[in-house]
Amino acid sequence: MRTIGTIAEREFKALVTAPLGYIVMMFFLFVSSVFFVAPLNQNVANIRYLIGNVTIWLVFLLPALTMRLLAEEKKTGTIELLMTSPVTETQVVLGKYLGVLAYYGVMLFSTMQFVLVLGWVRRSGANPFFPTYTGLLASAVTLVLLTLAALNESRPLGIAAGVAKVVTLVCVVFSLGQMGEWGPAVTGYLGLWLMGAVFLAIGLLASGLTRNQIIAWVSTAAILLLMTALIAWLTGNLPSTQPVLESNPNFGSYLSFGGAWVIYVLGQVLQALSLQTYLENFAQGVLDIRDIVLYLSLIAASLFFAVRGLATSRWA
Repeated sequence: MRTIGTIAEREFKALVTAPLGYIVMMFFLFVSSVFFVAPLNQNVANIRYLIGNVTIWLVFLLPALTMRLLAEEKKTGTIELLMTSPVTETQVVLGKYLGVLAYYGVMLFSTMQFVLVLGWVRRSGANPFFPTYTGLLASAVTLVLLTLAALNESRPLGIAAGVAKVVTLVCVVFSLGQMGEWGPAVTGYLGLWLMGAVFLAIGLLASGLTRNQIIAWVSTAAILLLMTALIAWLTGNLPSTQPVLESNPNFGSYLSFGGAWVIYVLGQVLQALSLQTYLENFAQGVLDIRDIVLYLSLIAASLFFAVRGLATSRWA
């Protein structure tokens, strides 16, 4: 476990201090703020619209975080040095995955400001200083201290960032109470975190299959786009009700009925593979254990094949 933690810490610090990490974070916050403010202009104060619409941007942003994890080390030859040290393929994959997953957690944490603002907006006469202003200040302090701790490798600054993070989360809990409908916000963020975890696992797998970071990014984005927007579009144009055989059927009726059943089954299969559908359940406050199992299964499968691919390249 110590080896996995060391690798994860190294990858997390690399993202916190690298320009790529800042670019992805800033673009994510910009897009999130757009989908947060747009409903407010229509007098709709709800976090559901942000969660449902930010997914398509994660399809392109998260592969930028994973494309270098293994591909860059293969290209520069440092993967050979890493694999000759007393670590296993599983430790390397898990360490890198947990590091980038932690950074994604920071990205989601940065959007807690929207929950703080919503709690104030949706409750008339609420005190703006607590939890809204206090939480906003604590979240900003957390991000600054976290960056400084990574740059200076300072444990005291890391502890201070953890304290500020706890203060922020306490303020978020009070804001959720002010919102009234806190269930969809909690389950929505859980679904967004799980979906991002799936995206990162698939991206890590793609990064391990090539030495070119651009190929890793493009292939990951293509797979994620297929599993979200394209499948959602296809299922929206396919029938969702079972076909019924007409009375007094003839040969042509049987052919039409068989074709309709094939299309119906195809639509059900595609809907089962659509990650966007399961995220919508989370955003509506529906917590189904089957949705969680699906996400965890995709994560486990992607990491398993990433380990096997790394082991194959090691002995190739």
